[in-house]
Amino acid sequence: MTGYECGFCKTMFKIFSKFRAIDGAQTLDLNGNTLSMSKLTSYSSGRAMLAALGMSEACSCGTSDDGPYSEQFTLKDGSGNVLSDTYYTVRLPEGELIHGTTDSKGKTFRYQTDGAQCIRVYLGHCESV
Repeated sequence: MTGYECGFCKTMFKIFSKFRAIDGAQTLDLNGNTLSMSKLTSYSSGRAMLAALGMSEACSCGTSDDGPYSEQFTLKDGSGNVLSDTYYTVRLPEGELIHGTTDSKGKTFRYQTDGAQCIRVYLGHCESV
């Protein structure tokens, strides 16, 4: 993803993008789920890395005024109840998959695109969609 990134996201990218490849190396997200380091280091931004680790709320990118091509979703069930602490997967226009967990209000991380584009949201952590 391109565009504005806060200092935390920039630092996250600087740290993790320099990890050398080690077969089978893993880390944990905030929910205790394992995530391969090769997957984490494949993301093109610190914001995407934070989202994969379930740490989207730690950054301030989503709270800045970053133009009309920035969207945050509220996930709800069929009865209109918010889906808090729910795993989801976002498929960005380039095909990149980002895993996240909704906050206590059912909100996803804020996603940005360079223009009007389609972002797809799926319930659960999907490896392919």
